[in-house]
Amino acid sequence: MIPKHVHCKPKNDNYRGLAVYAADARTGRPKDSTGEKVLLSWSAGCMAEDYLDGIMEVEATQALNTRAEKPKTYHLMVSFRPEDEPKLTQEAFRDIEMALAQALGFQNHQRHAGVHHNTDNLHLHVAYNMIDPLKFTKRTPYYDYPKLAKVCRDMEKKYGLTVDRGPADEREGRPRTNVKAQTVEAQTGQESLYSYVVGRREKILEAKEKSSSWREFQEALLKMGLELKPKGNGLTIKDRSGKHHVKPSDIDRGLSRVKLEARWGEFQEARDLPAMLLATESYIGKPLQQGSERGRLFELFQAEMSERKKALEEVKQRETEAFYSSREAWNKKKAIIKKYPMNWADRVRLTEKLKRREAEALTAARQTLAEERKAIREARPYTSWTKYLQHQAVQGNEVALAILRSKKLEIQPEGHGEAKAAVQAEKKPGVGQGQEKFQAKREAILQTHGLADRQKRALLSVVAMNELMARENRPPAKHRIDTKGTVIFYLPEGGAIRDTGREIHFSAQNQAVGELARKFATAKWGRSFQVEGTRLKFAPERKIDKGLAR
Repeated sequence: MIPKHVHCKPKNDNYRGLAVYAADARTGRPKDSTGEKVLLSWSAGCMAEDYLDGIMEVEATQALNTRAEKPKTYHLMVSFRPEDEPKLTQEAFRDIEMALAQALGFQNHQRHAGVHHNTDNLHLHVAYNMIDPLKFTKRTPYYDYPKLAKVCRDMEKKYGLTVDRGPADEREGRPRTNVKAQTVEAQTGQESLYSYVVGRREKILEAKEKSSSWREFQEALLKMGLELKPKGNGLTIKDRSGKHHVKPSDIDRGLSRVKLEARWGEFQEARDLPAMLLATESYIGKPLQQGSERGRLFELFQAEMSERKKALEEVKQRETEAFYSSREAWNKKKAIIKKYPMNWADRVRLTEKLKRREAEALTAARQTLAEERKAIREARPYTSWTKYLQHQAVQGNEVALAILRSKKLEIQPEGHGEAKAAVQAEKKPGVGQGQEKFQAKREAILQTHGLADRQKRALLSVVAMNELMARENRPPAKHRIDTKGTVIFYLPEGGAIRDTGREIHFSAQNQAVGELARKFATAKWGRSFQVEGTRLKFAPERKIDKGLAR
């Protein structure tokens, strides 16, 4: 179990939106909600028994506290291992949530919870109302991570779950972790500026030792594509060509403003250096994966992002020009009215009428530009490397799916003997014309260069599932691909099957889903897999019992 407090800014605090998302309910989000991601949901601490009525009760409670300026909602997310799903019943989830609420001091507060299974890891979302329903005062839990970690260790022991290391379990001497940087890398699939700077830590410290002034040290940073800027009472290391920045003392305590000023005196920013020096290296947010195929796709991604950014900037420029042009034209009309002889009441009435017409014209112009901006974003519905890979994988790009599944792993050209053998094992005599297209797709995957055997086997998952559903005369299963490259199939009868490439996990609540998962595993691996609860694991040297392969 891994707990995480999801922070938000006060302007984004929205209890209703979070509670509706937790339940994946259609009410309030008719376009985005499908009801497929949620396994179960419930509310607690509310007088109303209905889930949605409880949300209105929370909104009324929060409205009675007018003093709190920071968010009034605490968003907690807890992730579980895929192999632990059979042990997690509805009662277990409720027990875990209550233990977490007690640790945070929210046991008497209103809350809404939902369990999602739309990723490879089952996860629990809980929206806690931080306003006490009786006193209407706000409770802010301090030092919450140690408390949450202790509850997780206790619950893991109670229900026999896999133990996950927490912050309290980290050994001394390990490099300091940056949770925000890790989150950015997990979501985007690209190197964060923090990791980029940490990778140059030794060079930065060496430059500090060799430098005799602020100017020399800043010159060394600029050559690395970094800038040193004042921020508050301290300093920040900023990306020279972007807006990202990190705290120097997080990289090394010797880089704090106090330590550096004790060395070179009061901080002096060298404003003339950036125009004079060219960087020998720069931060580009390179992908976490490696390999030639990745490089080609990343170049395409960068080109498309450049075109997307350019198109959006052109729309913004036209919007600015339209605003000032309209303002100038209407100001001229207002000036004419001021000079024209008329009584005061008529002048006020005409001026107000012009203001309304000006606002209507500006709104119409903005609406047109908003539609252009929407079309640009729909043409390229991704803003990160990971989202680009997901988009390409859904469109049928097998290389993109393989890269998603190979984070931090080298993708090298290899033979495809094992993958070809797996495909040959799937062939059956008398294959009909309806199945020839599936075989053609397999052959296309096998002929793709730059993929290891295990990636090629993983790419066959969608093809195998589609063929299985067609063979049983069943409607095709909807599927999506998460940021790890896991293919998640949503079945018409409910439940989900998650294929990671080497393992298949299925929902424990539905026996029919388990049967379909075994057939799916047989279609992929023949009889070379083993069953461990709700997990089917590829085992080349092991043959399953005949009773399990149906």
